[in-house]
Amino acid sequence: MGQFGDLNIAQAQTLADGRLFFPVGSPLRNPALGRIGIRTTDFDSSSNALNLRIQRRMSSGFRVQGSYTWGKALDKSSSVAQTDFDNSDRMPTPYNIGLQRGPADFDVRQTFNANAIRQVPGRFQGWRDGLFGRWEVSGLAQAQTGFPFNPRVGFDRARHRSGFGDLDQRPSLAAGASNIIQGSPDQYFNPAACTLPEAGFYGNLGRNVLTGPGLFALNMGVQKALWRTDRQDVRLRVETFNATNHPNFDVPFELRLFTSTGGRVGAAGRITTTSTPARQIQFALRWAF
Repeated sequence: MGQFGDLNIAQAQTLADGRLFFPVGSPLRNPALGRIGIRTTDFDSSSNALNLRIQRRMSSGFRVQGSYTWGKALDKSSSVAQTDFDNSDRMPTPYNIGLQRGPADFDVRQTFNANAIRQVPGRFQGWRDGLFGRWEVSGLAQAQTGFPFNPRVGFDRARHRSGFGDLDQRPSLAAGASNIIQGSPDQYFNPAACTLPEAGFYGNLGRNVLTGPGLFALNMGVQKALWRTDRQDVRLRVETFNATNHPNFDVPFELRLFTSTGGRVGAAGRITTTSTPARQIQFALRWAF
Protein backbone atom coordinates (compact mmCIF):
# COMPACT_ATOMS: atom_id res chain seq x y z
CA MET A 1 0.00 0.00 0.00
CA GLY A 2 1.24 3.47 -0.86
CA GLN A 3 -0.10 6.91 -1.58
CA PHE A 4 0.15 9.54 -4.28
CA GLY A 5 -0.09 13.07 -2.93
CA ASP A 6 -1.37 14.22 -6.32
CA LEU A 7 -1.92 12.27 -9.54
CA ASN A 8 -3.29 15.26 -11.41
CA ILE A 9 -0.01 17.02 -12.20
CA ALA A 10 1.04 18.71 -15.44
CA GLN A 11 1.36 16.63 -18.58
CA ALA A 12 4.97 15.65 -19.30
CA GLN A 13 6.92 15.02 -22.49
CA THR A 14 9.33 12.09 -22.78
CA LEU A 15 12.57 13.20 -24.40
CA ALA A 16 14.81 11.04 -26.61
CA ASP A 17 17.10 10.28 -23.66
CA GLY A 18 14.13 9.00 -21.62
CA ARG A 19 13.90 11.98 -19.30
CA LEU A 20 10.58 13.60 -18.46
CA PHE A 21 10.18 17.29 -19.28
CA PHE A 22 7.39 19.58 -18.07
CA PRO A 23 7.01 22.56 -20.46
CA VAL A 24 5.93 25.96 -19.16
CA GLY A 25 2.15 26.12 -18.88
CA SER A 26 1.62 22.45 -19.65
CA PRO A 27 -2.02 21.55 -18.84
CA LEU A 28 -2.92 19.21 -16.02
CA ARG A 29 -3.59 15.58 -16.86
CA ASN A 30 -7.27 16.35 -16.25
CA PRO A 31 -7.78 20.15 -16.46
CA ALA A 32 -11.36 19.80 -15.20
CA LEU A 33 -10.18 18.68 -11.76
CA GLY A 34 -7.83 19.89 -9.05
CA ARG A 35 -5.67 17.78 -6.80
CA ILE A 36 -6.27 14.01 -6.87
CA GLY A 37 -4.75 12.17 -3.92
CA ILE A 38 -5.07 8.39 -3.89
CA ARG A 39 -3.88 5.26 -2.10
CA THR A 40 -3.12 2.25 -4.26
CA THR A 41 -1.45 -1.15 -4.09
CA ASP A 42 0.87 -0.50 -7.05
CA PHE A 43 4.02 -0.62 -4.94
CA ASP A 44 6.38 -3.38 -3.89
CA SER A 45 8.95 -3.93 -1.19
CA SER A 46 11.63 -6.44 -0.26
CA SER A 47 13.63 -7.18 2.86
CA ASN A 48 16.65 -9.40 3.40
CA ALA A 49 18.48 -9.91 6.66
CA LEU A 50 21.01 -12.02 8.53
CA ASN A 51 20.18 -12.58 12.21
CA LEU A 52 22.64 -13.89 14.77
CA ARG A 53 21.99 -14.60 18.44
CA ILE A 54 24.13 -15.84 21.30
CA GLN A 55 23.15 -16.72 24.86
CA ARG A 56 25.19 -17.93 27.80
CA ARG A 57 24.11 -18.86 31.31
CA MET A 58 26.79 -19.53 33.92
CA SER A 59 26.50 -21.29 37.25
CA SER A 60 27.94 -18.28 39.09
CA GLY A 61 24.71 -16.33 38.60
CA PHE A 62 25.88 -14.51 35.46
CA ARG A 63 23.73 -14.52 32.31
CA VAL A 64 24.42 -12.72 29.03
CA GLN A 65 22.79 -12.70 25.61
CA GLY A 66 23.25 -10.68 22.46
CA SER A 67 21.79 -10.34 18.97
CA TYR A 68 23.00 -8.80 15.72
CA THR A 69 21.00 -8.06 12.57
CA TRP A 70 22.46 -7.06 9.21
CA GLY A 71 19.73 -6.31 6.71
CA LYS A 72 18.34 -4.15 3.96
CA ALA A 73 14.76 -3.08 3.21
CA LEU A 74 13.86 -1.61 -0.19
CA ASP A 75 10.54 -0.22 -1.37
CA LYS A 76 8.90 2.40 -3.57
CA SER A 77 6.80 3.96 -0.82
CA SER A 78 6.85 3.81 2.96
CA SER A 79 3.87 6.09 3.39
CA VAL A 80 1.98 3.54 5.49
CA ALA A 81 4.57 4.32 8.18
CA GLN A 82 4.50 8.05 7.70
CA THR A 83 3.37 8.74 11.26
CA ASP A 84 6.58 7.17 12.57
CA PHE A 85 9.16 8.65 10.20
CA ASP A 86 9.69 12.27 9.28
CA ASN A 87 11.00 11.67 5.79
CA SER A 88 8.10 9.78 4.18
CA ASP A 89 7.84 10.94 0.57
CA ARG A 90 4.82 12.34 -1.22
CA MET A 91 5.59 10.66 -4.55
CA PRO A 92 7.06 13.33 -6.86
CA THR A 93 7.18 10.89 -9.81
CA PRO A 94 3.65 9.52 -10.48
CA TYR A 95 4.59 9.02 -14.16
CA ASN A 96 7.25 6.47 -13.18
CA ILE A 97 7.07 5.09 -9.66
CA GLY A 98 10.13 2.95 -10.40
CA LEU A 99 12.20 6.11 -9.80
CA GLN A 100 11.06 5.89 -6.18
CA ARG A 101 12.68 2.54 -5.45
CA GLY A 102 15.25 2.92 -2.72
CA PRO A 103 15.89 2.21 0.97
CA ALA A 104 12.68 2.13 2.97
CA ASP A 105 12.13 4.93 5.47
CA PHE A 106 12.50 2.37 8.28
CA ASP A 107 15.59 0.65 6.81
CA VAL A 108 18.29 0.09 9.45
CA ARG A 109 21.31 -1.75 8.05
CA GLN A 110 22.88 -2.92 11.32
CA THR A 111 21.46 -3.44 14.79
CA PHE A 112 23.16 -4.84 17.88
CA ASN A 113 21.55 -5.54 21.25
CA ALA A 114 23.07 -7.13 24.33
CA ASN A 115 21.97 -7.60 27.91
CA ALA A 116 23.56 -9.13 30.98
CA ILE A 117 22.49 -9.93 34.54
CA ARG A 118 24.82 -10.66 37.46
CA GLN A 119 23.43 -11.94 40.73
CA VAL A 120 25.69 -11.37 43.74
CA PRO A 121 25.02 -14.15 46.26
CA GLY A 122 24.88 -13.52 50.01
CA ARG A 123 28.16 -14.41 51.71
CA PHE A 124 27.60 -12.80 55.06
CA GLN A 125 25.69 -13.56 58.24
CA GLY A 126 22.98 -11.67 60.04
CA TRP A 127 22.45 -7.99 59.29
CA ARG A 128 25.52 -7.82 57.07
CA ASP A 129 23.94 -10.27 54.65
CA GLY A 130 20.84 -8.09 54.52
CA LEU A 131 22.95 -5.03 53.72
CA PHE A 132 25.69 -6.35 51.42
CA GLY A 133 24.34 -9.59 49.97
CA ARG A 134 21.81 -10.62 47.33
CA TRP A 135 22.31 -7.71 44.91
CA GLU A 136 21.44 -8.00 41.22
CA VAL A 137 23.15 -5.88 38.56
CA SER A 138 21.80 -5.70 35.00
CA GLY A 139 22.68 -3.83 31.82
CA LEU A 140 21.18 -3.37 28.35
CA ALA A 141 23.19 -1.97 25.40
CA GLN A 142 21.73 -0.99 22.04
CA ALA A 143 23.58 0.21 18.94
CA GLN A 144 22.27 0.71 15.42
CA THR A 145 22.93 2.60 12.23
CA GLY A 146 20.71 5.52 11.27
CA PHE A 147 17.55 5.89 9.20
CA PRO A 148 17.79 6.94 5.52
CA PHE A 149 16.71 10.30 4.15
CA ASN A 150 17.24 12.58 1.17
CA PRO A 151 17.43 16.37 0.65
CA ARG A 152 14.61 18.15 -1.18
CA VAL A 153 14.58 20.91 -3.74
CA GLY A 154 12.19 23.03 -1.71
CA PHE A 155 9.89 24.33 -4.47
CA ASP A 156 8.21 23.19 -7.69
CA ARG A 157 11.29 23.21 -9.93
CA ALA A 158 9.86 20.51 -12.22
CA ARG A 159 6.76 22.64 -12.86
CA HIS A 160 4.31 20.01 -11.65
CA ARG A 161 1.71 22.63 -10.84
CA SER A 162 0.47 20.29 -8.13
CA GLY A 163 -2.13 21.28 -5.58
CA PHE A 164 -0.04 19.49 -2.93
CA GLY A 165 3.16 21.53 -2.90
CA ASP A 166 6.31 20.35 -4.65
CA LEU A 167 5.65 16.66 -3.80
CA ASP A 168 9.16 16.57 -2.24
CA GLN A 169 11.12 16.84 -5.49
CA ARG A 170 14.76 15.85 -5.14
CA PRO A 171 17.83 17.80 -6.32
CA SER A 172 20.68 16.66 -8.57
CA LEU A 173 24.03 15.43 -7.36
CA ALA A 174 26.85 17.82 -8.19
CA ALA A 175 29.53 16.47 -10.54
CA GLY A 176 32.45 15.02 -8.61
CA ALA A 177 30.67 15.36 -5.24
CA SER A 178 32.07 13.17 -2.47
CA ASN A 179 31.93 12.99 1.32
CA ILE A 180 28.39 14.31 1.37
CA ILE A 181 27.91 13.27 5.00
CA GLN A 182 29.91 15.60 7.25
CA GLY A 183 28.55 14.38 10.59
CA SER A 184 28.31 17.67 12.49
CA PRO A 185 24.90 18.56 14.00
CA ASP A 186 25.39 22.10 12.67
CA GLN A 187 25.55 20.74 9.12
CA TYR A 188 25.15 16.97 8.96
CA PHE A 189 25.41 16.83 5.16
CA ASN A 190 26.99 19.16 2.66
CA PRO A 191 24.24 21.08 0.79
CA ALA A 192 26.76 22.22 -1.83
CA ALA A 193 27.02 18.59 -3.00
CA CYS A 194 23.54 19.01 -4.49
CA THR A 195 22.57 21.36 -7.31
CA LEU A 196 19.31 22.77 -8.61
CA PRO A 197 17.93 20.69 -11.52
CA GLU A 198 17.15 22.31 -14.83
CA ALA A 199 13.72 23.95 -14.86
CA GLY A 200 11.06 21.45 -15.91
CA PHE A 201 13.19 18.40 -15.03
CA TYR A 202 13.55 16.03 -12.10
CA GLY A 203 16.84 15.88 -10.23
CA ASN A 204 18.97 12.74 -10.45
CA LEU A 205 19.35 12.15 -6.70
CA GLY A 206 17.77 8.88 -5.62
CA ARG A 207 15.29 8.43 -2.81
CA ASN A 208 16.71 7.91 0.70
CA VAL A 209 20.31 7.79 -0.51
CA LEU A 210 21.78 9.34 2.67
CA THR A 211 21.91 7.76 6.12
CA GLY A 212 21.19 9.67 9.30
CA PRO A 213 23.06 9.49 12.62
CA GLY A 214 23.29 6.16 14.39
CA LEU A 215 22.16 5.37 17.91
CA PHE A 216 23.90 4.08 21.02
CA ALA A 217 22.29 3.66 24.44
CA LEU A 218 23.39 1.91 27.63
CA ASN A 219 20.81 1.32 30.34
CA MET A 220 21.79 -0.11 33.73
CA GLY A 221 19.96 -1.24 36.84
CA VAL A 222 20.80 -2.37 40.36
CA GLN A 223 18.27 -3.99 42.65
CA LYS A 224 18.27 -5.70 46.02
CA ALA A 225 15.72 -7.81 47.85
CA LEU A 226 15.14 -6.09 51.19
CA TRP A 227 12.55 -8.50 52.50
CA ARG A 228 11.18 -11.69 51.07
CA THR A 229 8.66 -14.33 52.15
CA ASP A 230 6.66 -16.94 50.28
CA ARG A 231 3.94 -14.40 49.52
CA GLN A 232 5.62 -10.99 49.60
CA ASP A 233 8.73 -9.41 48.15
CA VAL A 234 10.14 -5.90 48.77
CA ARG A 235 12.94 -4.68 46.50
CA LEU A 236 14.97 -1.50 46.18
CA ARG A 237 15.87 -0.62 42.59
CA VAL A 238 18.03 2.06 40.96
CA GLU A 239 17.80 2.47 37.17
CA THR A 240 19.89 4.60 34.81
CA PHE A 241 18.80 5.26 31.23
CA ASN A 242 21.42 6.43 28.70
CA ALA A 243 24.05 5.94 31.38
CA THR A 244 26.84 7.34 29.20
CA ASN A 245 24.75 10.46 28.42
CA HIS A 246 25.51 9.89 24.75
CA PRO A 247 23.70 12.34 22.40
CA ASN A 248 21.69 10.50 19.73
CA PHE A 249 20.65 12.87 16.97
CA ASP A 250 17.66 12.74 14.63
CA VAL A 251 17.93 13.26 10.88
CA PRO A 252 18.36 16.92 9.88
CA PHE A 253 15.27 19.02 10.47
CA GLU A 254 15.75 21.22 7.41
CA LEU A 255 15.98 19.12 4.24
CA ARG A 256 14.96 21.85 1.78
CA LEU A 257 17.95 23.18 -0.12
CA PHE A 258 16.59 26.09 -2.17
CA THR A 259 14.15 28.95 -1.86
CA SER A 260 11.53 29.66 -4.54
CA THR A 261 13.98 32.10 -6.17
CA GLY A 262 16.74 29.49 -6.38
CA GLY A 263 18.77 30.80 -3.43
CA ARG A 264 20.26 28.47 -0.85
CA VAL A 265 18.48 27.74 2.45
CA GLY A 266 20.98 28.62 5.15
CA ALA A 267 19.73 26.04 7.69
CA ALA A 268 19.88 23.10 5.27
CA GLY A 269 21.39 20.02 6.88
CA ARG A 270 21.11 21.28 10.45
CA ILE A 271 20.02 18.87 13.20
CA THR A 272 17.85 20.39 15.91
CA THR A 273 16.49 17.39 17.84
CA THR A 274 17.69 14.16 19.48
CA SER A 275 16.10 10.74 19.26
CA THR A 276 16.74 9.81 22.92
CA PRO A 277 16.68 11.89 26.11
CA ALA A 278 19.73 12.77 28.20
CA ARG A 279 20.80 10.58 31.12
CA GLN A 280 17.94 9.77 33.49
CA ILE A 281 18.20 8.16 36.93
CA GLN A 282 15.26 6.86 38.91
CA PHE A 283 14.83 5.14 42.26
CA ALA A 284 12.03 2.71 43.04
CA LEU A 285 10.78 0.69 45.98
CA ARG A 286 8.80 -2.30 44.67
CA TRP A 287 6.43 -4.31 46.83
CA ALA A 288 5.06 -7.48 45.24
CA PHE A 289 2.35 -9.47 47.01
